[in-house]
Amino acid sequence: MVCVITTYPECLAVMRDPVTFTVDDPRFSTGRIVGESMLSTDGARHRAHREPWARFLTSGATRSHAEKTVSRVCDDLVSDLRQSGSSSADLRTALTGPLAVAVMIELLGLAVEPATLLAWYRDIVTGVDAVSAGELPPAVATEAMRELERAVTAAALPIPQQSPAALASNAAVVLFGGIETVDGSIANLFWHLLGDSTTYRRCLADPQLVPSAIEESFRLEPAASRVDRYATVTTCVNGIEIAKGALVIVALRQANRDPTVFPDPDRFDIDRPERGRHLTFARGPHACIGPHLARLEAITAFTAVAEELGELTLVQSEGPEGKIFRKPAELVVSWGR
Repeated sequence: MVCVITTYPECLAVMRDPVTFTVDDPRFSTGRIVGESMLSTDGARHRAHREPWARFLTSGATRSHAEKTVSRVCDDLVSDLRQSGSSSADLRTALTGPLAVAVMIELLGLAVEPATLLAWYRDIVTGVDAVSAGELPPAVATEAMRELERAVTAAALPIPQQSPAALASNAAVVLFGGIETVDGSIANLFWHLLGDSTTYRRCLADPQLVPSAIEESFRLEPAASRVDRYATVTTCVNGIEIAKGALVIVALRQANRDPTVFPDPDRFDIDRPERGRHLTFARGPHACIGPHLARLEAITAFTAVAEELGELTLVQSEGPEGKIFRKPAELVVSWGR
């Protein structure tokens, strides 16, 4: 049985109740590839996996390192665009993707090239997709996890009381957030703004509006559109019976467009007073541990583009797509400076 939850209050309630709705289930495909981690456990085991990483990612030292790294990488990438001799580029391949990968390498202290980390990441994703389809875990995914474990162990991260295998499993989870969803979030932000030239010009003229634009973009098109849970008992949600063992899909994108919470929900409106109530980073014990990094990278990328390239024009993009991870396949823009 599969149950899809789309209304805001019920999505919030499910995510806040790990006793009734757990991630700790042998069918959880990501766990079968990366191993036991903060993503695939609940209760005390979950806290043991998550809390050391949360302390690391939110520490003053990591935040300071992140601010310097994001600023430097954004400046370098946008300067490369400006000096390329061209007046157009695909922001996905020239900015949002490379930024997300470079920041993860720096913060995790990995001595690998971006292309190598991306190859491991894609092989891990291939493995998750395979087991989701009922297939056996492919050898490339197993080897990618071995390589990631070696790299993370060599990095000597200040994550206490975790084995090399646990470090690698949780690092893989952090990579999902730090690469896939950050890339998507920034690409979606530019797509929303460039599709609404009036709002884009407002943000260029008044940078204080940019955080509001970021939150509204996060709401309207979350880079990860759903999270999955499994019912531990037979229960009811909004009057609908959910059988024990059922897969419960928490549809974040639909919850973020619940008209009872967000009036005129399909409209991109940076003046929307409810924009900060979105569920894009999830809630409850499995809420994202890096939303500050996503916001930092988004605002820094926008600022660098605004200062170096000025006003952009959207040349080609079909908009965000994907069943779970949503972003434009490409985001071709042009500039006139």
